[in-house]
Amino acid sequence: MRCLERNKQTFYYCLLDPTKEVRMLDEYGNETGETIPYYDAHVSARANISPATGQSSVEQFGNLEGYDKVIVTDDLTCPITESTVLFVDKAPEYTNIETYIIETPDPDPDPEPDDGDQDPDEPSDGGEGNEPQDGGTDGTGTDDGEDAEPGAADDGEGDDGESGDEPEPQFVPATYSRPAYDYIVKRVAKSLNSVSIAIRKVKVS
Repeated sequence: MRCLERNKQTFYYCLLDPTKEVRMLDEYGNETGETIPYYDAHVSARANISPATGQSSVEQFGNLEGYDKVIVTDDLTCPITESTVLFVDKAPEYTNIETYIIETPDPDPDPEPDDGDQDPDEPSDGGEGNEPQDGGTDGTGTDDGEDAEPGAADDGEGDDGESGDEPEPQFVPATYSRPAYDYIVKRVAKSLNSVSIAIRKVKVS
């Protein structure tokens, strides 16, 4: 009965994104030690929301105190967890914070396909490369070529080693919209045909 459409009301939730992090920096680019959770954009949902009273609430959440309301939904795929924040008694609001977001660029996994195109041309280049060596009968010409080849090989290997390393994260100035939510999730209890969520009212400035 509680999951009937006429007994539902609209609320909003924001899921925590654990793969992203917002670190506060001062004006000189130094970390202040303060870390802000990164939440995705709000999503609307409809469910039954009632005060936390009655024996059924005690049986679902056990010996849990400090929650004000219970959300009951028949959507068994509901992604709300204990790290989710909610807008229940008000519309979604955000506070803009000037900060720095850590972005790690993805390495380039695609190899360069130019080597295969240059293979048929290498014999002609090799022939041209042999002409100066044949023409240069002096030992100095051959010695310079031999000295240059190991140096070039070492430089190439060094560059390849550096390029194989993971890219360093970059601090990008950005404005983060922090949700000014009014409820947090205390516990989630799932049954065969419904999901009950205990929430507590908070004040976020």
